[in-house]
Amino acid sequence: MPKISKRKQQSREASQVSANKRKAVLRVKNINEINQCLTQMNDDELQLIYQGIVKQPNSQEKNKTTHRQKLLSMVEKLPDNQLKSAIHLLDTMRYSKGQNKGNLLSPFLQDKALSIINSSFYKAGQDSNSLIQSNKALQKQVTQLEHLNAKKNYKIKQLTGTLSQYKYKQCQHISRVRAAACKPLIVNSQNLKATIQATLMKNKYQYSTGFINLATQISQINQMSFRSTIQVTNSILGFLTEESLPLSISRQSIIRWNKEISEIHVNKIFNQDIFSEYFTFGIMLDESTRGQQKIFMLCVISWDSKSNKPSFQVLEMKDLVACTGKSIAQTLQDTFNHFKLNPQQCFVCVTDNTNYMSGKTGGAISLFNKLNNTNMFRIPCGLHVAHIIMNNFEEAAFGKLPSVSGFSQKEHPANLLYLAWELHDGYSKSDKDKPMGIRSDYICQLYKERFNYQLKNY
Repeated sequence: MPKISKRKQQSREASQVSANKRKAVLRVKNINEINQCLTQMNDDELQLIYQGIVKQPNSQEKNKTTHRQKLLSMVEKLPDNQLKSAIHLLDTMRYSKGQNKGNLLSPFLQDKALSIINSSFYKAGQDSNSLIQSNKALQKQVTQLEHLNAKKNYKIKQLTGTLSQYKYKQCQHISRVRAAACKPLIVNSQNLKATIQATLMKNKYQYSTGFINLATQISQINQMSFRSTIQVTNSILGFLTEESLPLSISRQSIIRWNKEISEIHVNKIFNQDIFSEYFTFGIMLDESTRGQQKIFMLCVISWDSKSNKPSFQVLEMKDLVACTGKSIAQTLQDTFNHFKLNPQQCFVCVTDNTNYMSGKTGGAISLFNKLNNTNMFRIPCGLHVAHIIMNNFEEAAFGKLPSVSGFSQKEHPANLLYLAWELHDGYSKSDKDKPMGIRSDYICQLYKERFNYQLKNY
């Protein structure tokens, strides 16, 4: 370091002397001002200044002595088993770094540490180790969820690609369909005939289900017979195929198809409820004469629980040699056995009032009840009952009439009433001058003779 010159040294000393003089002057000035202020103060103000300036250092020393004595007193009062903890507390509760390194922690930090201990120490799982473990578990779960999310995103991308491919294929298919629809159809009689034939026949020897269903539906229109069904079916197919006899359908086939479809349908209905404790059903019997043959018909009436409405189905149609109570009862028994029906569940029978059906001893219903030990109730046909009542009334009122169709010339009150009714009712459907082929003067004469009434104009 170079040596300071003498002039420079003197200059520094002179500056220092000048600064000291200025400080001394300033000190004297401040003291004079303080003295002047003190002179102007009253006694109370002087007392406050005295306590603040003179007594404060003494009180601070006194407080230090009091705090030390209090600390020593607390240490002396500690039991022996807590002295080690107190020493450890004073050794550890200090700043570990910074400008206050080695000093005790401030009261604020001590209060904060105490609040943390109170909020976590008395709760399970709130210590630092448990929180660290919980954090690790949550972090692991987050990682798993992120991995799962990545897999799902990849799957979504795959499905999006697959969906795009299907949409592209669908567009191509629609384009092909539209292109095919725009092309003119090449249809001739041979192609149409082959298509109809494939629809009608499953193979060379077996009809298709759709054709069998069509034939049975035609046979059930109104009162169409089986022969008429064959004719109508062949007429429809002949119109479509331009052949006179496209299919050789027999009457027995139509009957068999009706039986099979009826059996399937009836079994389907009965299998729903036949095992129910409260299931019952009824039957309707009738016979019809077609030429020399007697056709027996059996219908079943039940409640369809699936559709919640009554069901009326033809169960059996059979040719009978003779219609007697015994033959009909046996046919009814065979039908029940074939369809596995329980006679005890049949509670009513609807039929006409003919003797072989409704006879008390030899009627079909009575014989069937005896065969199965049942008590089936018979409901007669209202029209048949009314017809029998009217016949009995006519025989009782006018005597037994010959069974002649139309007007009878036999002298009888009933024939007279019939004639009068026909004359009035026949006025609109025959010649006005000669109703029923009788001249009007003869009609006036009949009214005069029989009713004593002068008929002016008919």
